[in-house]
Amino acid sequence: MRNYFKLITVAIISLFILSCSNDKGESSSKKVVNNDNLIEIGVLEDGLPVIKGDKDVLIKSWERNLLRLSKINAKFTDIYITEIGKEEYQLVFKGNEFKSSFFVQKSENNKLFASGDTSCTTSDCSQEPEGCVVSYKLSKPGAPGSCTPCGNGGTCTKTTSNFTMISF
Repeated sequence: MRNYFKLITVAIISLFILSCSNDKGESSSKKVVNNDNLIEIGVLEDGLPVIKGDKDVLIKSWERNLLRLSKINAKFTDIYITEIGKEEYQLVFKGNEFKSSFFVQKSENNKLFASGDTSCTTSDCSQEPEGCVVSYKLSKPGAPGSCTPCGNGGTCTKTTSNFTMISF
């Protein structure tokens, strides 16, 4: 009987230790991004996000994969990185009709990495800065991100893949 209580005590302590999380002030989205599909896209310079690499090549790679994977024939004319929260960023592809985004995380040395396996694309709310963007806040660790809804109720298309869908 004494061993039984020891076993239960050890099990309870083990469950308690496993259920505790390490809170270093990191956002929950940084903890669940699939690191296998990260692509270095830029750096913070003087606190501002800057894309490093050929933007035209990056745009063409995404247009090609978006058409192939989601049958969306978007033409993008601009690409930029925008901050959407404390040290949370989005890589945004913008055109006359469509907006498409990827989640971006910052490393300790201020390099910026896009999670290239999940994107959100819309033409219905392409002017909304926080509508139809990738979020990992409600995703399980290692799972694809989800798309935030359009504020106007418009359509938002999520595209996921087991490979990085953008490249330089």
